[in-house]
Amino acid sequence: MVTDDTWIWDGGRVCLDFTNTLRHRWRPTPGETLRNPGDLTLWLQRAGLLTPGIPDPVDAAVLASGRRLREAVDRAVLAVSDDRLPSSSDVVLLNESPAEAPRPAPQIAVKDGHLEPASTTTMAPDPATALALIAQDAVDLLLSTEIRRVRVCGADTCALRFLDRSPAHNRRWCSMSRCGNRTKVRLHQARARLGGSVTASMHSDRKAAGHIAKAAGARSLVVDFRLAPEHPYPAQLDDAETAYRWLLSQGYEPRNIGSTGHSIGGTLAVMLPLRLLAQGEATPGAIVSVSPWTDLTLQNASVDENEDNDKMLSRNTLELFRGAWLQEPGVDFADPKISLVNADLTGLPPTIVLYGEYETLASGSASTSARELKPHRAERPFGRTAAPPRCR
Repeated sequence: MVTDDTWIWDGGRVCLDFTNTLRHRWRPTPGETLRNPGDLTLWLQRAGLLTPGIPDPVDAAVLASGRRLREAVDRAVLAVSDDRLPSSSDVVLLNESPAEAPRPAPQIAVKDGHLEPASTTTMAPDPATALALIAQDAVDLLLSTEIRRVRVCGADTCALRFLDRSPAHNRRWCSMSRCGNRTKVRLHQARARLGGSVTASMHSDRKAAGHIAKAAGARSLVVDFRLAPEHPYPAQLDDAETAYRWLLSQGYEPRNIGSTGHSIGGTLAVMLPLRLLAQGEATPGAIVSVSPWTDLTLQNASVDENEDNDKMLSRNTLELFRGAWLQEPGVDFADPKISLVNADLTGLPPTIVLYGEYETLASGSASTSARELKPHRAERPFGRTAAPPRCR
């Protein structure tokens, strides 16, 4: 049997706390905390739903019923919070379950200077009735305006469900003391590395920019763009546009300006001309995009295939960077504005994409370049070649 400190009570509703008894839902084998009937009994007692002293163990059929209810609640809540309808089978289950218990009287509580619904104080005489109380709470949530405030924790190792009652409705973590602080510590540690809009600066990139400028016989302006999570998207793209407009104000013609960068900078090097095209403005005369991050969904095969080869980036690191950079609630990672693999690249100036065969970002770079950029293959990953180089 698990101990009661295994469970987390940050959901904001008892039905969400119940869904959170299945941990690490993104894994092939999630972490089950209700392993046996005794675990269910203990959880219901700790949740204040079950009268103490219920005999242990409970019927295994009740445990199976509770798990089915938990998953139906999770699917329905996530669907409705995303403006989708729950499945008919989940609707049937959620309608049948509450009939087992009397409806508790609504109560309120004052927290952080404002009113909130208080958790029910009704206790059930048996686990089946206690599960019915959870179903009632789920139905109430689905029919209330609070359903729009259901969030999934942004920490890449959490994904617990919670109700965002913050005044600005922009809470990202189920718990600041646990996931929020842990994420910030990991971001701080990650700043010893490069990329992801989270790390690096003009100082760490000056040497690479200098080599490119020397090879091109041109001067280089290195942009010290703002970093996430303090400055999420589109702050970095805004900074790139500001730098471009400053060059124009200094008398440079658009055709004499090249947009270049590596990693997230390689992404911005393409994003900037696309933004200018959408605004009907002249773009830089050329683009050099080195190892760009072009698929924010992380569905490209190389993310996992190259994890043992790429010593800098992994799926976990990329998820960490993505969560820091893209903070808008409900953001679609497949949006063409942020995932260039889905963008219309028509109208871009002469462009070259360079990437390494063993990078975690290789598939996304290859997909983007193959559609419209038509790079040539080189025999060496980097360096001068007779033909314009493409890294494999």
